[in-house]
Amino acid sequence: MIKTLKVFFLVATSFLLASCATQQYYAATINTWQGANQEQVYRTWGYPNKIRKLPNGNKLLIYREREQGSEPVFAIPGTTTVEQGRRGRTRVVTTQGTISGGGSYDLRCTTWFELNKKGRVVNTSFRGNNCVATKQFMMNHTYQGF
Repeated sequence: MIKTLKVFFLVATSFLLASCATQQYYAATINTWQGANQEQVYRTWGYPNKIRKLPNGNKLLIYREREQGSEPVFAIPGTTTVEQGRRGRTRVVTTQGTISGGGSYDLRCTTWFELNKKGRVVNTSFRGNNCVATKQFMMNHTYQGF
């Protein structure tokens, strides 16, 4: 029972922390990079997963994040209690247990920084079901014009 409660609290805490992350924070973060140069992008975001040359001569830096896994299954056992009713009658009350969790997840986010021929960011974009950021991420990944 204690192990089950630990798993439940771990999962619940994860959901609470994740609920602070929003796509709006991510979009706001990405949009600050207009005008930054390539080296500034690399310093904050690291080297991209892929670099593409565009037909107009610009470069596209492509950052991909993917997380896959499965959620644990946990069971909360049922209970049986004996209650003393009115007039001395005994009553047995049983509740069913529940099984929850399980399943798998596939979280993705692709972010693009388009650089002009001078190496400056002229366009940003992102797509995916996990392109979210917290305020802390936003503070650490916002372009400051340095």
